[in-house]
Amino acid sequence: MFRKKLIKWSPVILCLLLFIGFLRYIVPVVVKGDSMVPNLMENQRLFVLKRRQLDRFDIIVFREEETNKPLIKRVIGLPGETIRYENDILYVDGKKIEEPFLADLKTTLAKNTVLTDDIFETRIPYDAYFVLGDNRKISRDSRIFGVVIQEEVIGEVKFRFWPPNKINRFP
Repeated sequence: MFRKKLIKWSPVILCLLLFIGFLRYIVPVVVKGDSMVPNLMENQRLFVLKRRQLDRFDIIVFREEETNKPLIKRVIGLPGETIRYENDILYVDGKKIEEPFLADLKTTLAKNTVLTDDIFETRIPYDAYFVLGDNRKISRDSRIFGVVIQEEVIGEVKFRFWPPNKINRFP
């Protein structure tokens, strides 16, 4: 009798275990605000993979220390690096780095204007990241609240699942 009930309920138990496992490594997130426009828009839904090893230009979700609210930004500077912006150009440890995800946005700028104001040389601690929103003119990011400590990082944005016409995977 017990065996028959167990067999009957085994698909439900399996689905529940898979769902719990899914939530252990994947977090659903809703985009709030316009700081990542044009690459992410308000109310889009994302899956965030919980991970700690991040690369430059990964889009991450983290908890801001002051408000404890989740924020979505792009990793610009990695632990131990020195970054600066000059005339809208990113330099990392003295080397010029292209930001291809901003190309379309930069073409819409008025002549003699920049998307990213100059940022003086900034040394990033070995346990932190320097993050910026793609919509640099309105983004509240590391220029305001400082670097993001690794422990505050929830994970990396990996997949947009809503709206259906914008479904895509992030590298």
